[in-house]
Amino acid sequence: MEWLDRLISKVRGQAFSGSRQLMAARTRAHYDCVVGYHACRPRSLDNIRTIGLLTSSRERLTREAREIFGTTPDVEKAIADMWHERGALGWDWHDGGKIFMFLHLEEGRNHCTHYCRGGSEWIQRLGVALLRKDELLKIGTPAIIECAVPLENCPDWEAISTQAVSEILRSAARLRPWRRQMLCLRSLCDIPPERILKIHDLSASAPNPS
Repeated sequence: MEWLDRLISKVRGQAFSGSRQLMAARTRAHYDCVVGYHACRPRSLDNIRTIGLLTSSRERLTREAREIFGTTPDVEKAIADMWHERGALGWDWHDGGKIFMFLHLEEGRNHCTHYCRGGSEWIQRLGVALLRKDELLKIGTPAIIECAVPLENCPDWEAISTQAVSEILRSAARLRPWRRQMLCLRSLCDIPPERILKIHDLSASAPNPS
């Protein structure tokens, strides 16, 4: 928001550098949650309705992998190799204990459909390692879960709100045309069923690729 700081400083005739903080405070005063869209391929939509969305964890992904691919020695070895690889790449820091979402339904529908085709990236990579990724297309339902994320559970809300406002103001001031950016939203807590706003079932509109 430095460009807005400069404009305000010019109008006031004195230095101003608080646009970002001001926008964040105003947003927080008017809203207590942000709507996010989680693209996925759950094995049961009823579980989403009764349990909600759960943050990612090693235990849950390992359990899901065994339910899908079995518990044969080659599967167990692939799981162990995956955790060794992903752990070295910082999975626990980047993905663990989080739910990733988009800010717009269209992003999940049109740009990041791989989540609806095969579920989590970790499960998909495991399927590739086992040469069994096609099996993921035969289970579950492609869906986008629309939910209300409390701001206190969303570490990105300040950056997202100020960036969106910045784009709107730039467009209004004719500094450049409005351009909607694909932004990622993270929840640090489970999303309970009462905060699930809508389940967008894409099984009819998003056919599986061959």
